[in-house]
Amino acid sequence: MNGMHDGQFQRDIEKLIGAFWMLAFLFALVTVSLTLWWSWTHHATLLESAVQAFFCLAFIWIWVTIFQCYRALRQLGLSPEGRKQLFSGPRPDDLDELRAWLWFRRFLLAVLTLLLLMFAIPFVL
Repeated sequence: MNGMHDGQFQRDIEKLIGAFWMLAFLFALVTVSLTLWWSWTHHATLLESAVQAFFCLAFIWIWVTIFQCYRALRQLGLSPEGRKQLFSGPRPDDLDELRAWLWFRRFLLAVLTLLLLMFAIPFVL
């Protein structure tokens, strides 16, 4: 890192990660929008379209919870060991830790919802 000021490399990496998050969000938005459009225009039954729509909404909720959990963890600045202790322990008292803990729980619920919808698809189709 010759010729770089202190923290310049970290800012460049943060910009790169920010651009990656934006591209990932746009890709997910386009994919989910096209899937929802396809399911509502070419549906066989209303139930099938509803399950597909909830499936897409579960994916969106997973993306939102991952992003918010990542933001909360970045504000805390915890090490991987600290994150492990935070997520495996009881409900924290600190407000910042509580925010990260709640977003992680919401992520787990979103994944569970997605799995339940995946199991429901064969029964609907």
